[in-house]
Amino acid sequence: MSLYTYSNEDTNMVKYGVPANFGFKGNRNYVHGSDIYPDALRIACELWGRYPDEVTGTFHNLLKSQGIFRLRSGEKGASPEDVYARFVFRLGESKHELVLNATNQPISVTRPYDEEDVLRFSEMSAKSIRMIVRSDYSYIEQIIAMTKKLHHVVYTDVHDKWLFTKLQVKDRIDPKDYRESALKIRAERKVQNILSQCSIFVNDLPVGHIFYSAVRDGRQS
Repeated sequence: MSLYTYSNEDTNMVKYGVPANFGFKGNRNYVHGSDIYPDALRIACELWGRYPDEVTGTFHNLLKSQGIFRLRSGEKGASPEDVYARFVFRLGESKHELVLNATNQPISVTRPYDEEDVLRFSEMSAKSIRMIVRSDYSYIEQIIAMTKKLHHVVYTDVHDKWLFTKLQVKDRIDPKDYRESALKIRAERKVQNILSQCSIFVNDLPVGHIFYSAVRDGRQS
């Protein structure tokens, strides 16, 4: 199974998967990354009894229907175009891969979502944005909203929409690690106006990176 290890208890999930129960946020017609990420973490906790030490999540396609999470085994699985999100969890020396596939079940629920309210207490500087983590939004919602606003301020030469496409977080995975902490996102680099990398800090300690891609079809992060 190459890098990825599984116990016998994971067999059913590799085969059958865990169905998701997503809703749309605000005026979006696709599932927001801030809803996919917590579900993936919840599954990791249920499988292994604790939060991973490190998470790398990549988002490949916009999911517009319900999805199903599956552990990726060493056997041939879904083709790359069928994978809407992919998470690699590190627990000690072991790595486990979880993928999100689409189902044919439609999404019927839309929930209000106000990004401006998420950022109500944020503060901008030249190339960074900071705020004290709020308890009424998840930390990933705050990280994504802060990064999006930072792009609109720092990268004014890019007129395409920025889409959240990748996240790397180490050690600070548990939501308890963020309570009443100072969260900062700092712009690091932009590649040919199509890809960006920002650093994530909790109480001024670097804990990971978030990546955005510029798209031209009007989609929003």
